[in-house]
Amino acid sequence: MKTSTKLLITLSFIFLFCSETFAFWMWTPETNKWVNPKYSVKETPKEQLEYAIGFYEANDLNKATSEFEKLIKYYPQSREAAESQYYLGRCLEDQKLLYRAFQAYQQVIDKYPFSDRSVEIVERQFEIGKRMMDGEGERSNFFTIIAGTEYPVVDVFRQIIKNAPYGKYAAPSQYKIGLYYQEKREYQEARDAFEKVINDYPQSEWVKAARYQIALADAQRSAAAPYDQRTTKAAVEEFKDFVTVYPD
Repeated sequence: MKTSTKLLITLSFIFLFCSETFAFWMWTPETNKWVNPKYSVKETPKEQLEYAIGFYEANDLNKATSEFEKLIKYYPQSREAAESQYYLGRCLEDQKLLYRAFQAYQQVIDKYPFSDRSVEIVERQFEIGKRMMDGEGERSNFFTIIAGTEYPVVDVFRQIIKNAPYGKYAAPSQYKIGLYYQEKREYQEARDAFEKVINDYPQSEWVKAARYQIALADAQRSAAAPYDQRTTKAAVEEFKDFVTVYPD
């Protein structure tokens, strides 16, 4: 093969290869740089947020997640960053990745205290805790390891109380902790959790239910320890007190 022919083939190959490569890149006079549209971000955080929400509303959650994360990376101090973090939680929640959604929502409260979403987020976290108690989401041995605790549901409700200790979800969250321990047959822990409802939220509508659950927890403990009559007597007294305070 002649040298000129070899050279022509080589140049053709280089031209085709470079054409394919540079097809993914665009020159932007604003930045005076070559950028790849696949990885580029919109010129303003508002535009980027609207772009990402478009994918979310189209139920393209993977693409939406990528675009929300991109906004947080390139515009971390913007108000839109807080909104993007909120939508990351929505994306995870829609995929029933409940504990990860809870964590994503928590990032809004921790990193963006100026966000207007705080009240809504606490409500969403409470609903996530309830769904987890019902067995939804990643409630498995592997999930437990990832969560870093034996009781991730308890962590959710405790964080809700910490986020809004005087809010409408504080007392029911404490009550749910007691129910969860009761479900696990950890009756002393359940009793302690219900007592905390009474002590910390004495005016709450949940006090009545907590008093009944304390009596029930003692009754369940007495059934598990038939030779310890003290527990049985405590249960009887708790039920008597309950009927006295709430005769109806």
